[in-house]
Parts: sequence; C-alpha cells; structure tokens
Amino acid sequence: QYIPTNFTVLPLQPNGTSPVELLSGSEIPLWYGRSAQFAQPKAYFLCALDTAEVSRNATHYAMSELFSLAVTDALEETTALASLAGMDYDFSTTSTGFEMSVSGYSDTLQELL
Repeated sequence: QYIPTNFTVLPLQPNGTSPVELLSGSEIPLWYGRSAQFAQPKAYFLCALDTAEVSRNATHYAMSELFSLAVTDALEETTALASLAGMDYDFSTTSTGFEMSVSGYSDTLQELL
C-alpha cells in the first residue's frame, strides 16, 4: 500500500521562485516548493500543534513526552512498513506543543497520513 506507482514531478514555477504560498491569509498556511536541484516525486508534510500546556511546568512536559512516545509506539507497525517503501514519520514534543512530520513519495504520502 505504500509502494508508489506515479513518479510524475510537478514543473518548476515559471519565474523560478520557490516556495509558493497556496493558501494565503489562512489560519493554516500551506506552501508548495519544488527542489530545482533534485527532481524527485517526494513530499514533506509538517504539522505543528501549539499549546501552552506543554511548557506550563515540568510535569506537563514529562506527560507530553510520554504521550509522544505512546503515539510513536502505537504506530510502530504501520510506520515500519512505510519505512520499507522509503517513507518517514516522526511525532514529537516541542517546547511549544507537538510536531508531526511525514515524508516520502508524494504518490503514497496520504496513505501514511
């Protein structure tokens, strides 16, 4: 399910500028940028959930770390299979909340999300 079949690479922007904001003025910014050096059909998705509760005190931060470890452990079987197909996943605690990143072939990235 994670093995890509479509290796089409999107064209560069006419003026060569990158990245381009796809959703401007939105609460959730969305950017697109293609590597001019490496024409590969790969994508990178980053989602940050900011919450002041994580850094409220040491106990909250420790509990947030445990939550991140529990999420990572629960998804281990799925992410191990995706890793074999050249995909990567990370869920971690930051000083401002949580961060999730997914990267790999754009054809099957949504399968891991």
